[in-house]
Amino acid sequence: MSFLTGVSLGQLGCVVETGTTAVTAPTGKDWFAIQVVTDTKFHTLTNTIASGDALANITLASAPTIPTGTILYGNITAFQLHSGIVIAYFGG
Repeated sequence: MSFLTGVSLGQLGCVVETGTTAVTAPTGKDWFAIQVVTDTKFHTLTNTIASGDALANITLASAPTIPTGTILYGNITAFQLHSGIVIAYFGG
């Protein structure tokens, strides 16, 4: 199996997050995708290949709800939930 196929199938591991504490990827790693399991609101989401602050340091009242089934892609190094459940898949 190719490396790319393994990454896309989550064979590098994942983290299931249900809490509201900040989560940071281990040194030298990032998440390539975050799958939204239940409707979710983020407090922060740090993506090293995207710009903008739509999901950075927002209040619960102003946080957009990301619907169940959404997958966010990028080089994500940290995130914090206001509410919801996500699965974060490790990249290379």
